[in-house]
Amino acid sequence: MGEWTFQVDEPLMGFLATYKRPWTKEAKRYTGFKGKVRLLATVAGIPDELTRDSRATIELLVTWKARARVDTVNVYKAIEDSIFHKDRRVLAGAFDAREHAGKESAVVRVTIEGKQNAQEGS
Repeated sequence: MGEWTFQVDEPLMGFLATYKRPWTKEAKRYTGFKGKVRLLATVAGIPDELTRDSRATIELLVTWKARARVDTVNVYKAIEDSIFHKDRRVLAGAFDAREHAGKESAVVRVTIEGKQNAQEGS
């Protein structure tokens, strides 16, 4: 169906379970981060939902300014949750990280295979 790439610049955030305490400062920052990622995905042309006849792969390359950083697995999960409203059809993923790269960012590549809507493949 397609492949898209976009970049999320600093500050990166890791996954945060906000449903228990959505009013906290951290939860509000996390919600803002997810909105920023979703906006970048929208501009890139990535749909916000996957159909049951499609599957997605998300690949992530994270770079860090220095050694102190957020756990890369949590960054991946936060970005995955931001891109798709329901991420059950994200069936493959990969990430890599580079420390001391001079900047903090994540390059995101999303690939969707299969039928994404009723018109496709008919």
